[in-house]
Order: sequence, then structure tokens, then C-alpha cells
Amino acid sequence: MDVLLIFIGGMIGTFFRYLLMVPFEGMFYNVVFVFIVNMIGCFLIGLISYLAIKRNKLISERFKKFLSVGVIGSFTTFSAFSYETYMMLVSHKYAFGLINMFLSVIVGLILISWGMNCGYYILNYYLQKQRNLLKESRGQKC
Repeated sequence: MDVLLIFIGGMIGTFFRYLLMVPFEGMFYNVVFVFIVNMIGCFLIGLISYLAIKRNKLISERFKKFLSVGVIGSFTTFSAFSYETYMMLVSHKYAFGLINMFLSVIVGLILISWGMNCGYYILNYYLQKQRNLLKESRGQKC
């Protein structure tokens, strides 16, 4: 069952990557698109991971695999990032290659952190809403 969910998630992620890519074809260098997609993926991985591992697990382990391995795994482009960086380096564009590596890793880590922080706030909002509903239901019974 997990394999099927990951497969379906992979189709969805690939589809969204294609939809995002089409409007930008030919407009700017491919490395910018790869960077944008990877940074979106970093943020989403952070958000999903937080929601799956913290209290009350808003996302089940199965759904986390569907999203992180399937959808985001096929949406992000580590192999494309590696290829673009390699091509810059062998073309003696060392500064661009190093900037691409540095920005992708550092900004990626920052966005994972932001995603986890957003997950924290979403979870706390959800828990507060649950507490308020519980208080209201107790107050009405009295």
C-alpha cells in the first residue's frame, strides 16, 4: 500500500513541477528554476516533517511518506541541481557553481527551519482550537 501511495505522490509531484516549469521555459537560465523548486521543496519538507513528528501527529506516517517521498521527492530536483552545478564547474564558471551550491544548501536549510516553524504555529493553532471547543462543550453542559 505504501508503494502505491508513493507512486501516486510521485505522479502528482512530477505534474506540479511540470506545471510550474512551463510558464518559465526560455525566460531564464534553468538553474534558477531548479533553485526555486528545491527551495519550495525544502520548506514543504520542513512543514510536513514537523506536522508528522510532533504532538498529536496531524499527519500520519503513511501520509507523510506519500507527501515527502512521493510528491516532494518527485517535485524537487537534486539530480538537476547537481547536474547544473557540475556543468558550471566544468565550464570554468567556478563562482556561479559555488554560489549555486552555497545558496542551495544555506537557503535550503533556512527554509526547512521556516517550514518547521510554520508547522509549530499550525499545530499550536490546531491544539488551541481543540482546547477552545472542549471548553465550550464543557461550559454548555453545566
